[in-house]
Amino acid sequence: MEENGGQLPDDHPHQRNMKDSAPLFNLRLIDVLNDEVIQSRGEEKYFALSYVWGTTTQYKALSKNFHKSLVEEHEIGRLSVLRLDRSVLSQTIQDAMCLVQNIGERYLWVDVLCIIQDDPNEVTSTLRFMNKIYSDATMTIVAA
Repeated sequence: MEENGGQLPDDHPHQRNMKDSAPLFNLRLIDVLNDEVIQSRGEEKYFALSYVWGTTTQYKALSKNFHKSLVEEHEIGRLSVLRLDRSVLSQTIQDAMCLVQNIGERYLWVDVLCIIQDDPNEVTSTLRFMNKIYSDATMTIVAA
């Protein structure tokens, strides 16, 4: 390691593992303090919700309601935002948001709100990383 300035070579197993654990570039999270979906910077600690959608109508993140052009300044940086009205969300999602907030945390990942549901490319690419999304979560909330 001395020869290359203390850096591990790119082909070193530990270096490959570090690259595999890089944050997902397109991960969105619900900021439960501000009731909005934000673009992750890859360093936020988050919780994930695993649940069954059921037969009730779900409020979904769609291209038309996800304002990619709306960028706001937050204390954590400039992020794309989808404002949420908790009253239109399913009770399961509302309960998960309250739980995360009540234990003093801030971010929650929920598929129906963090994946733009009418963008087939985004849905397909995100589905390939579902195991990573859940494994990188601090904790997964399971609602059955």
